[in-house]
Amino acid sequence: MTMLPHYLRVATRLLRRRKGYAAINLLGLALGLATSLVLLQFVRQEQQYDAFHEDADQLYRVRMDAQRPDALLQAAVAFAGVGPAMHTDLPEVEAFARLTRRYGGGVIRYGDRAFRETAIFHADASVLTLFSFPLAQGDPATALAAPNTAVLSQAAARRYFGDTDPMGQRLRFGPREEYVVTGVLAEAPPSHLQFDFLFSYPSLAQLWQMDLATDWRSLDFLTYVRLQPGTDPAQLEAALPAFLQRYRPEAADRMHLRLQPVQDIHLHSDYLFEAGPNGDAQTVAILAAVALAILILAWANYLNLTTARAIERAKEIGVRKVAGARRSQLVRQLLLESLLMHALACLGAWALVQVLLPLFNQMTGAALAFTLTEDPAFWLGFGGLLALGALITGGYPAWLLSSFAPLRVLKGRFGHQRQGMSLRQALVVLQFAATVALLAGAGVVYQQVTFMQAQPLGIDIAQTVVVETPGVVGDNAAFTHQFEGFKAALRGHPHVQQVATSSEVPGTQDPWMNSTRRLGATADEQAELFLVSVDYDYLGSYSHARRAGRFLSEAFPADAHTSVVLNERAVAVLGLGTPEEALGEALVMRGDTLTVVGVVGDHHQQGLHEAQYQMAFRVMPEEYRYFSIRLAGQDVAETLAALEATYARFFPEAPFTYRFLDQIFDQQYRVYQQFGHVVGFFAGLAIVVACLGLLGLATLYAAQRTKEIGIRKVLGASRRSLLLLLAQALLKLVLLGSLLALPMAWLLMDRWLTDFAYRIDLGGWPFFAAFGLTLLLAFLSIGYQTLRAATANPIQALRYE
Repeated sequence: MTMLPHYLRVATRLLRRRKGYAAINLLGLALGLATSLVLLQFVRQEQQYDAFHEDADQLYRVRMDAQRPDALLQAAVAFAGVGPAMHTDLPEVEAFARLTRRYGGGVIRYGDRAFRETAIFHADASVLTLFSFPLAQGDPATALAAPNTAVLSQAAARRYFGDTDPMGQRLRFGPREEYVVTGVLAEAPPSHLQFDFLFSYPSLAQLWQMDLATDWRSLDFLTYVRLQPGTDPAQLEAALPAFLQRYRPEAADRMHLRLQPVQDIHLHSDYLFEAGPNGDAQTVAILAAVALAILILAWANYLNLTTARAIERAKEIGVRKVAGARRSQLVRQLLLESLLMHALACLGAWALVQVLLPLFNQMTGAALAFTLTEDPAFWLGFGGLLALGALITGGYPAWLLSSFAPLRVLKGRFGHQRQGMSLRQALVVLQFAATVALLAGAGVVYQQVTFMQAQPLGIDIAQTVVVETPGVVGDNAAFTHQFEGFKAALRGHPHVQQVATSSEVPGTQDPWMNSTRRLGATADEQAELFLVSVDYDYLGSYSHARRAGRFLSEAFPADAHTSVVLNERAVAVLGLGTPEEALGEALVMRGDTLTVVGVVGDHHQQGLHEAQYQMAFRVMPEEYRYFSIRLAGQDVAETLAALEATYARFFPEAPFTYRFLDQIFDQQYRVYQQFGHVVGFFAGLAIVVACLGLLGLATLYAAQRTKEIGIRKVLGASRRSLLLLLAQALLKLVLLGSLLALPMAWLLMDRWLTDFAYRIDLGGWPFFAAFGLTLLLAFLSIGYQTLRAATANPIQALRYE
């Protein structure tokens, strides 16, 4: 310890003497550490979803698989009666809770404040005790026990009540429902369950007029259970087929209940009717690998530059050894220099994190805060990783330098030794292999997203504005009249071409599938169709391609009740033959017998990451939720103002909101665009780190060959030959790393593309572009130093010879 101040003085003196070397090393290390910290913060947050619940490892979601003749349907939901029955029949189930989304949401009002809300669920009172969502106000045991009660998020409470106490206030939902606020949620850590409103379950039972504890028909309930300590979930799941046989014997052979750990849902669940958008384990794994790769690149830079500087420090080490310094003292000195550099790099990384984190949030749409420092495990892991990095990157150079024979070094013979050369070459190859792979990956993501956005959808969505209705029409004839009056008023506008109403629009997520079969067929022969409730104008407004028969029309009174139009995929999965043969077929759907009057071409209801759906179109005004308004494309701002004024005239209590349909559709690709931006951004940082190391190596290589260059110039070597001489060694390594990366990147991106129903054929341009860009940047990184060395006056190098 008595030598520590001396070691520090020597280390700081060396840093001051070689400012350029120190700056390159510090910047590379700091950038690598900062990038890794931002990505690791994201990875950590994604992995911690729902970890805050008490007894989180005992919480499971009960979901359903249904085997159909045409497909295996995997849903996040189960029957309404599953939770109560499991709690009663299975002693392993300690408690249960159910939630169901108010599909489509609606307008909620308080006084003169009205907002259209979508994050609305009905929930058992036990949701607030099964999960650990904290309440800022209210009693979790009773807040949702009574009918017509509601618990709000803090954001929703501020939106409606401002600074007023929301407890006991009444909210109106739609034309007939009213809820009393009995609780306000506090801010909670991330969870796959995201909601602004929880309405009580007794309210839903009253609304639907049914006993939800014994209902084994309604299949749209998110069901959660807490298992008794020590329960084996695999054994419990093995008992569920017999359990289902007791309650739904007719479906037990084709339906299966599954147990899914709650902590796995966010990253490992992409089923029908999820509570909301989830994350992706593959994306998290890729970003974790990127974080590690960039950190390794930064360490490789440090190790490269330090070993390359061995020649410059050889005489210093030789003099120290002659003066009596022991090898252990030299190793401690060199390790302390490495620790000092890492400590300074940590300070720089902390400052860079403050810059990179907002950029990351902007690219991903996340609201990431740097909270790793609040976790004691982080300090243990990060401190250990930092110490390991300092030991590795400082230990090898320390061993290398301290092993020099002092007499050989002081005689100037060290320059012919090649210690550390192979390691430096391998590290440069590794750096640029990782960089090229990242750049190629970003290029493939961009190409796939561009491909999906450019493909024809099978329908026309151009210049279409989507306006949400104020609520479902139901059986209210006056409300139906309002809808028709609004549509008629819009048709009179010179810049409105068409108006249609429907339950869904293209871009809808989680299609609501309906079991459908031919009249007389068995349940085993039925298929699942995505049903869209439409008016008579919908199919023509979206320019659906007619394959056989006709569209729905007011001219045929039966179309209001018993007619259906199918798409070609629906005809195929139902086994109806050709489109012409399907006409007149009788189908059973939702207990109704329907006649096929038309067949239309297939279209993409969702983005091209999903397969096309088998679809059915019926006239059901009670389910209309959207107006689709086709504009002429002239005076759009003026037309939108006219739409808002007309909407306010017919629906004065509802807020007017609109979006262009192409924006709704493209929204589905945002997650892939964000992923591409993140990979591209951090690939750019990786190549900066790699080029910084290359710049440092080029500088040192040029310095080490100063006399050789001087002699060659005196003997008549041209600048061009000298430039190639100096650059070729490093460029060969970059070239080798790039070539090694291409097959690896190809395999990884081909695997990533398997998740898409419609994908590109991997072409060469993303890989060749990454290869060419990397070579260009590498050449620019070393070009200045090599050109400077090649053009230097040889007298300066040889005047002491």
